Amino acid sequence: MTMRKGEFLIALLLSILLIELSLCFRPLEKNLQLKVGYNVIIDREIPQEKAELLAKRLKEANCEVAKVWLPTRLLKTKVLDNGEYGGWDFSLYDRVLEPIAREGIEIILEPVFRSAGDMNIPDLREDMLVVRGGKRVPFPSLLHPRVREYILSTLEAISAHYAKTEIGEKIVAIDILNEPYIFNFGGLSILVEENHRVVPAFLMPDEKPDCNQDFYWQVEKIAEFVGMASDRIKMHLRGTKTMVVADGGFFTFPPSIALHKALWEKVDLIGIDPYVGSFAGYKNPFPWFYYKMLVEQAKQASKPIWVTEWNWDAAWWYEWTMPLDFPKEFVERSADYGVEGVCFFLFNSFGKPGLFALYDLEGDEIPPEKLEIYEAVKKAYEEIKGGEE
Repeated sequence: MTMRKGEFLIALLLSILLIELSLCFRPLEKNLQLKVGYNVIIDREIPQEKAELLAKRLKEANCEVAKVWLPTRLLKTKVLDNGEYGGWDFSLYDRVLEPIAREGIEIILEPVFRSAGDMNIPDLREDMLVVRGGKRVPFPSLLHPRVREYILSTLEAISAHYAKTEIGEKIVAIDILNEPYIFNFGGLSILVEENHRVVPAFLMPDEKPDCNQDFYWQVEKIAEFVGMASDRIKMHLRGTKTMVVADGGFFTFPPSIALHKALWEKVDLIGIDPYVGSFAGYKNPFPWFYYKMLVEQAKQASKPIWVTEWNWDAAWWYEWTMPLDFPKEFVERSADYGVEGVCFFLFNSFGKPGLFALYDLEGDEIPPEKLEIYEAVKKAYEEIKGGEE
């Protein structure tokens, strides 16, 4: 009898889970110093007053560490006469980061290198974009030398700018690539043919004909690049760690595991982004098995692990229901699993909060429909911090 694609996928996932679930019964070393915080996304110009309010509200919400997303297009990079990238404008970066640092909040900085729009490379050409499925997509290729130079130059400029400053002293980590397997790498698909042959088909990071079409060669080259990026950061910000973040499902897809293992060898910290409520509620044990499996897989790299995004359910991006006792259990389990720190996704937005945001920066308010969740997260953070005393 021919196995249908859906049945095969279920069988494959069950086989993976049977192996992984065995890890869930091993004890993990508890972290009694778990750090807690939020993600902050600033994708536009904001006045000094708003930046000050944001930092103040973060502090009020028991934030110890903020993962701050700032698209690199906000640096307004130019191509200089010698062809190099330069002329960066750090005014908005400074405006956002300085009040946060002044509040004593540590910073995980993400200079966003996701899409062509986030980066806005001043001399971007079509041939610098990734080819996927026979057509170009709006992601600059990490295999293109000019894209590499833009990223490396930008990271070194950031490092040099914040070296020996109060802001730099609070930048504990820089996230070089965030969820790269989702945004500028291919996904995994399974083809089950009539003759029962199983063909795993995954896309190259870049399918351009002039690129070597060997997945592991491309991963190796990108890992080398991540190592170069880490070195550029540490040229000036010597005490700052480097990080690469995996999406929450990375451990179920062999190409994604191969990719992240290669990248994590080149950085100091591992980031993971679990959304455990996606798995049919948290009152049954499976979501917590899933979370522990994710941590266990990441721990194979023998480096400290951060949860750089956590929330209830990734399927509901604008309106969602979160059990009010979930935040407390999540942060407690994170400490039990030995995680270094957790950052809720997301603290702020502009206007009516979407993307899980709790705080409307434009109106300087916690909207009424978000208040219960805000208080639940804040209280969970307060209790886990109180447990350290």
